Amino acid sequence: MPRCESGFSASSPIADFCKHEVMAEFYQALPERKDTIMTQSFTATKAVTINATPDRIWQALTTPEEVKMYMFGAEVVSDWVKGGPVVYRGIWDGKPFEDKGVVLDVDEPLLLRTSYYSPLSGKPDTPDNYAVVTYAVSRDGKGSKLTVTQTNIPDEAGLAQSESNWGMTLTAIKRLIED
Repeated sequence: MPRCESGFSASSPIADFCKHEVMAEFYQALPERKDTIMTQSFTATKAVTINATPDRIWQALTTPEEVKMYMFGAEVVSDWVKGGPVVYRGIWDGKPFEDKGVVLDVDEPLLLRTSYYSPLSGKPDTPDNYAVVTYAVSRDGKGSKLTVTQTNIPDEAGLAQSESNWGMTLTAIKRLIED
């Protein structure tokens, strides 16, 4: 029997849902939410075709000096190894910030997936307030397509903001690489 069932009453709407081991592990990390049903979240996806190889795009995604040029001036610190930390430091709307996450998956130069949390969200630093950001690179004719997906966005306003930010970011990455 999955570990998480021990924390639920048999009539809990999550009890059946939690029978899957992946969900069991997820809910073990969220003890304060075991008796609530997950709220709806949104996913932002943006893509751009860049006249470059996947290796060049990977370089732009993982080189701190280049990240700073398109990520609103933020400095990034990471070794880009699965399980390693990712930290973004900078100024947003006149306020200093330090966002953080963990490298969840790496398949250089085609895939980079990280968790992401920003204290500027005003939400507590708990697992359910982390987004997952995926950078996927694929060949597209003579160039490459970079697709960014951000999951676990709490509301439509956040979705609109994320889509706007990723649109600007991808445009800046394209300019950085192609110019």
